[in-house]
Amino acid sequence: MATQTPSLVRRTFRITVDVETTVTAQPRETLGHGPEEERSHQALVQLLLAHPPVLSQLLRSSAVEALLPAKKLLEAEYGWGRISEQQVLQPLVAELEPAAQAYFTEELEDGVTVYSFDGYAATIKQVRMTEVGQEGEEGLQTMPVTGSIWGNATEGVNRRCGPGTGFKIIDTLSANQDVTVVCFLRGDTESFTASDGNTYTSDAWDFVVTGDGDRGGYVADVLINTGGDITQQLGAHGNCSIIRRDQGEPDFANPCNLNPPPA
Repeated sequence: MATQTPSLVRRTFRITVDVETTVTAQPRETLGHGPEEERSHQALVQLLLAHPPVLSQLLRSSAVEALLPAKKLLEAEYGWGRISEQQVLQPLVAELEPAAQAYFTEELEDGVTVYSFDGYAATIKQVRMTEVGQEGEEGLQTMPVTGSIWGNATEGVNRRCGPGTGFKIIDTLSANQDVTVVCFLRGDTESFTASDGNTYTSDAWDFVVTGDGDRGGYVADVLINTGGDITQQLGAHGNCSIIRRDQGEPDFANPCNLNPPPA
């Protein structure tokens, strides 16, 4: 089993990128388009407006595609596009003893000397997307949060049809098993002392999936390590009932087809 190198410094950076998406009343490339083509375009736009879940998916996907040029802008302003790793390390390596300098120095085939330091890394802790309303308030769409079952839940944890121990058990998830939290509901209050030594108490139950095609189920939030409070990570619009209402999908987060669905 691989051992994890302990972290001497740990800092979290929040990178904010606002992406504006639009749907146009006419084709963006108007050259060569006649009245018939414009009518066809407008007919599809009207269908999109009449089906908000489809429109939301279209615009969310468009926003994600826009992140590639955003990465280039961030690199130019904050990353190696502004100053190279070699320029950052050179004055510090020069202060080291010759033996230590040699340890971090590598000479390439063309005679160029470079410095190599692998003592830093970055890991994405969570990914979320929210729709910003016209007045700037956070809106309807929240991206899932990744996590895992606490390692000291050695007997596994039950995944259920709803947010409480009174709901039917669907299956059992193993300690350290990776999950994706899609949304949450309030339910039975549970407590659990996790492997980090803290005792957590919450009435939040996470609707989690383990992979593509998994219908999902509810697990008490205290049994899942997401690195924070799921109600804050997902926000108010991460509530399963609100997503179900806003997306017009009555069976969303309803793995056992309950009528009415868990709320």
